[in-house]
Amino acid sequence: MIRTSFALLLAVATVATAAPPKIDIPAEVRPSGQYVDFDPATDAVSVTYVGLSGVEPVPPNRLSDKRAFLMDTRGLEPGEYAFVAVAASKTGEQTRVRFVVAIGARPKPPGPDPRPKPDPEPSPARTAARLWLVVIEDTAKRTPEQGKAVSSPDLRKWVESGGHELEIVSSKDSAIDANGYGPYIKTVSAPAVLLVMDRDQPGPQVPLAVVPLPSTADGIKGEASKWLKKN
Repeated sequence: MIRTSFALLLAVATVATAAPPKIDIPAEVRPSGQYVDFDPATDAVSVTYVGLSGVEPVPPNRLSDKRAFLMDTRGLEPGEYAFVAVAASKTGEQTRVRFVVAIGARPKPPGPDPRPKPDPEPSPARTAARLWLVVIEDTAKRTPEQGKAVSSPDLRKWVESGGHELEIVSSKDSAIDANGYGPYIKTVSAPAVLLVMDRDQPGPQVPLAVVPLPSTADGIKGEASKWLKKN
């Protein structure tokens, strides 16, 4: 009776301390020709392969070695097909290993783009400026030619067609100082002054030029045209 109990305890201890089987399968397996065929490095008595991607290998009962893996790849689309290998020992312990069968060419690692690089985008062309022309005049002192130049239809047409603006202000107007023009016109000793400003300039207007008023419409356009291209 004692011998029977000892043998039973020994059997239970053997089962309790039995280690799971070892099995070594690469994480990625590729076919050689039409088939994927390999024998895993394992001490298991059997290995069952379960397909996780809708594809199954040849059933093990068709193979002489119940641990081998055999799979026909004919007709399969390129890609990766996942499997789990379940290795079993004599005493029932199991070890599971996941791997994929990869079909098709390996993706090339990213490298330098062989295509020629496009030419850099050209710098945007300078856009034509919209000017604000302010004529500050003393009608009692300016010349008749200056008066004709300011009221010239040709000048008005040029101003309107270019999207510019023309303003005529009397030097005696109290708005001169209110608008901040006073300091600029005092720098020019003339009965009439032309201020050329950037119409699109944000914030307080600072004249691009402060010059004596030309005596012709073409002279006014000439002074303004110097600033038609923004720097």
